[in-house]
Amino acid sequence: AISVFLIKPSFSAETDNKKWATSIATNGVYLRKPISNDSAIFLGARYYFYNSDFGSSDSTHHSIGLTIGYRLYLKNTEIRKFFESSLSYSRFTNQDSSDYSNTSISFAYGLEKFISPDFSVEGSAGIGFQYSDQDTYNSRTITIPAVKLAINYYF
Repeated sequence: AISVFLIKPSFSAETDNKKWATSIATNGVYLRKPISNDSAIFLGARYYFYNSDFGSSDSTHHSIGLTIGYRLYLKNTEIRKFFESSLSYSRFTNQDSSDYSNTSISFAYGLEKFISPDFSVEGSAGIGFQYSDQDTYNSRTITIPAVKLAINYYF
């Protein structure tokens, strides 16, 4: 008799819930620490550079920011579903010395897919609320959808 075994490489996160992760995302770099089997906290940093040249108006902007957040895994299968919320603070510096700060909070739903035992890719979309404190005025912004893509390494 001949037996045939089919082995499907399935990289479930069941054993990875106790691992730390580092994440390179479209909006920063993050370090995520599990706090239970279905939740994690994260801390992130980001740098933003923008240069514009509109005829006689030319400007350069720099920004550095920090983010803290909480992630709740809704389903721990081959594709992990999650809900996360985050709070961010950024400080902007312009070449004309008109510095200002942004504080934002966001809520997102996402999916994470393991592509190997230590790597995963993810995407999330949600809503963001931002408050800007500037020298001459303050503003409030709602961002729909607030989108993030990332690649994660678990260690």
